[in-house]
Amino acid sequence: MSDYEYHSSYRSSRRSGAAGRHTGSSREARRRARRRRAVLRLSLLVIAAAALVFLLVALLNKYHIEMSRPEEDAVEVAYGEEFKMPEVTALYKGSLLHRRGTPVEVRRTGTVDTSKPGTYELVWTAEHRNIKGTCKLTVNVVDKTSPVITLNGTDVLFLTQNGQDTDPGVTAVDEIDGDLTAQVKVGGNVDITKAGQYQRTYTVSDTSGNEITVAREVRVVVGEVDPEGRVIYLTFDDGPGPYTQQLLDILDKYNVKVTFFVTDQFPKYRDMIAEEAKRGHTVAIHSQTHDFATIYKSTDAYFQDLDAMNEIIKAQTGEYANIVRFPGGGSNTVSRHYKVGIMTELAQMLEEKGFKYADWNVDSDDAGSARTSDTVYENVTRLCKGRKASVVLQHDIKQFSVEAVERIIQWGQENGYRFLPMDQTSPMAHHKINN
Repeated sequence: MSDYEYHSSYRSSRRSGAAGRHTGSSREARRRARRRRAVLRLSLLVIAAAALVFLLVALLNKYHIEMSRPEEDAVEVAYGEEFKMPEVTALYKGSLLHRRGTPVEVRRTGTVDTSKPGTYELVWTAEHRNIKGTCKLTVNVVDKTSPVITLNGTDVLFLTQNGQDTDPGVTAVDEIDGDLTAQVKVGGNVDITKAGQYQRTYTVSDTSGNEITVAREVRVVVGEVDPEGRVIYLTFDDGPGPYTQQLLDILDKYNVKVTFFVTDQFPKYRDMIAEEAKRGHTVAIHSQTHDFATIYKSTDAYFQDLDAMNEIIKAQTGEYANIVRFPGGGSNTVSRHYKVGIMTELAQMLEEKGFKYADWNVDSDDAGSARTSDTVYENVTRLCKGRKASVVLQHDIKQFSVEAVERIIQWGQENGYRFLPMDQTSPMAHHKINN
């Protein structure tokens, strides 16, 4: 090959190599440009999608006023009671955005005056950016207080058989309606021609429908009576027993209340203690065992027996008793055989513990020589005559004594006596303590 040819070939090959390199660089640049355009397009798509999502959220996001409402739409408040105004708050919130909300001022219209019965409406409103929120509460102020009826004269009205019915009447007053005396309705059947014990009722209602009824005991008696005295306290020891139910039915027939000094000598009839209290009689303590040798050997033994009986009374009636009668009475001397001086000690200790102890001043002698209801009746009525306060001793475990009760009540009512149960204010008819 000539020199010319060699150099020509060399120049040709160099041009060919440079052209190849130039072509490869152009392809890479084009690829990079394509990638940039792809990234740009993707970015634009993402931005567009994000904008679209934001636009959709903005379109779907619903702003509202959220208010803390009272627990109920309507409440009832008693007349004269304090009404506690509910606290209501408001937030401006979105359903998708701004969900925590912004506090908004709340305004209230309406008031409640509990001194005037009626219906009151409270309205709370809040507004922000032309969006409003409202909640309501209806308050009904109602009169729940009944009128007051006051008996004129005495609680017990004594009327003379075939005489005039001189009922002094009552006075009725209501906080809101004022004087309602003229609207009082009188009930109860009092037969002025027949001696006995009756009940007269007085009933009145106010404009709110609150009703009250009070009763007065009415005694129709033969001849003149002393309405301040002549009280008979019938008391029954040693039960309950097999004749206590019979006695309760007799007492119910005449609406007479008495006092039962109970024991636990007959556990089969223990539930009659509850029945005695249920029917309005006084339940008092006699003894659990009624065993003189046991209870009078020491003061501790006596109070152990008393407390045990009082627990039985509490279980039956729901309340402890606070009146006591000693087995044998406060004057008994049998206790000397077991402990000298114990009755003096017990009488003092009972008072210190808040008890009252009762003896009697009329003995039916049903635990002694009396054997018939006629004898019991004669003993009781004879000894009650001329006495203003008679505390009668009987035993409801003696059938003949129970059978005398109806006639005793009839005699007492016909002669102007009241029959009352004992309480701590009653005369206790104490005997002289002999030990």
